[in-house]
Amino acid sequence: MGVVFPEGAFSIRTAEGETVLIRICELCGAAVVDAADTDLALHKRWHRLTGSANWVDPATGRVHGAAGS
Repeated sequence: MGVVFPEGAFSIRTAEGETVLIRICELCGAAVVDAADTDLALHKRWHRLTGSANWVDPATGRVHGAAGS
């Protein structure tokens, strides 16, 4: 059984009533807040810079990578 991440974006509401847009990183499954200086593109650049951009889902054998992101 592989890990299935939601596609696209979704939003949550904070206790203060603010709506926050969340995106899921398909490389690691992290929930990334879509805000100034903390967007998904910055998160994926971090994967490339740290060498953590590629991993294999052991259940499906699918290679996840940052190519093209």
